[in-house]
Amino acid sequence: LITKSGFIYFNEHSFLGSQDVAGDLKVLETEGITHIVNCATGVPNYYPKKFKYLHLEVLDLPWTDIIPSFREVHNFMQDCVDEGGKVFVHCNAGISRAATFVISYMMAHHNMSLELAMATVKSARPKVRPNMGFMKQLKFFEESLLNGTY
Repeated sequence: LITKSGFIYFNEHSFLGSQDVAGDLKVLETEGITHIVNCATGVPNYYPKKFKYLHLEVLDLPWTDIIPSFREVHNFMQDCVDEGGKVFVHCNAGISRAATFVISYMMAHHNMSLELAMATVKSARPKVRPNMGFMKQLKFFEESLLNGTY
C-alpha cells in the first residue's frame, strides 16, 4: 500500500480517496486511472469522456443498506482489473463509503478477513472509518463469505 497524491493504492490496480482527487485530472491521468467508482452524494462524474464510471449515490448514514451495492461495485472493480486498468473508488472524504466498498472488495476478492482488510486500508489511510452501520454490515458480509452465502 502506498500513499500518494492524497489517495492510496492497495495494489497495482486499485485506489481509494476523496472527491478532491476525483476532480484532479492531472493526478488521475498520471496514475493511469481508467475506471472510477463515485459513491458520493452531490459529486458529479467530472470527466465522463475520459474514464469509465460507476456512480452510486450512497448516503453516509448508519441505517443506509450498503450491502446490496457490493456485488455491482465488486464486479465493476474486477472487470477493470481483468481489463488491465486501474480503478479509483471515492466518496466525499474517502473515509466511510468508499472505504467500505474497498474493504468489502478485499474481503471478497483477496480472501481477507474484515480485520485484515480494515488494518490494510487503515495502514495506508489512517483516517478511514466506516460508520457504525457500515461496520455492522461488513461483519455480516464477512459471515456470508465464510458460510458461502454471498
